[in-house]
Amino acid sequence: SRGLGDVYKRQEWQEIGERIAGITSSKDETIYVYCRTGNRSGKAKEILDQLGYSDVTNAGGVSEAQGFIDSAEAAHE
Repeated sequence: SRGLGDVYKRQEWQEIGERIAGITSSKDETIYVYCRTGNRSGKAKEILDQLGYSDVTNAGGVSEAQGFIDSAEAAHE
């Protein structure tokens, strides 16, 4: 399974580890993070990497993320 997180508020990326742990207990879960422009989701990815999550992708900004998610889902079918 995969996790998807919209990182749209500054305090949310500071709490991202807790939020993801509430969604999945596996640090090997595929996780895509995105925000309005891709900047905060990049920071969230760095934090999750530091916390030991092994499959985190910064899907970028909202417009890029939709295309990225669509292509990733097609690849998993």
